[in-house]
Amino acid sequence: STIKSMAEFVESKGGKPSAAAFFEEVRALQVTKVFDHKIRLYAVLEALFGSSMDAKGLSDKSKLVDKFITNGSLETPDVLWAFDAYVEANKGWEASKRFPPVVKAVYDEEWCTEKGILSYYNDDEGEGQPGFDKAKAAAKPFLTWLAQDDGSDSDSGSDDDSD
Repeated sequence: STIKSMAEFVESKGGKPSAAAFFEEVRALQVTKVFDHKIRLYAVLEALFGSSMDAKGLSDKSKLVDKFITNGSLETPDVLWAFDAYVEANKGWEASKRFPPVVKAVYDEEWCTEKGILSYYNDDEGEGQPGFDKAKAAAKPFLTWLAQDDGSDSDSGSDDDSD
């Protein structure tokens, strides 16, 4: 019912509520229903995306999502927990196709650190959490890319300079 209330609020604002207004709405629900910041982030993801999250949609709504991550001072494991829980809750969602770009968007938005993402999944820090195994398997291409990218911190345009 909490997620439904949040989703109805988003709909009432034409799908584009202001970050401040949405935050106030969600905060009021959080106070009455008593849940922590990582559950709040998961509920926000559900309210904003239903079962159709993708990287573009996440980037389009990054200001809204960012407000809940920064306000809750969420660290990498908590942020990834919320996204893993989303994967778990949306069984029909094509995680293997959609999750790697979503995790890349999470990384690009700087909601999670490179080291944090790699250790969360590769060292099984999220083991036993909802959706962890499925999310870890789905994120494999991104994790491989991130681990390879680890060694080359030069800026991405440097290889394109040769004529």
